[in-house]
Amino acid sequence: MVKQIDWGDGSGDKITLTYSATSGNQTVLVSSVVNAGANPRSKIIKFTVVAGNVTIERELTVTQPAKSGLVVITRNNEFVTYDYTGIGY
Repeated sequence: MVKQIDWGDGSGDKITLTYSATSGNQTVLVSSVVNAGANPRSKIIKFTVVAGNVTIERELTVTQPAKSGLVVITRNNEFVTYDYTGIGY
C-alpha cells in the first residue's frame, strides 16, 4: 500500500509511505522527491497500531535539508535511518 502526506511547506511535495497490507511485523519505506526549496523541511508522522485492546503509538520525525534528496528519520531525537534519493530536478 502507498500513502502520501503533504510536507506542508507550500511546495506541493509529498512524503510517500510504502508498506504491506498484511498483518504482523511491518517495514515502512519513507521517501520523498528532492527538496528543491531554499529551506529545510520537517514533518512529524504518527503511527498508531491497535491489536485487540492494546494501542501502540510511535512518532517519527522526517526531515529533509534544502536542495537535497536526503531524507532523515529520527525517533525521540535519536537517528533511525536515512535515504538519499539523489539530485534529479
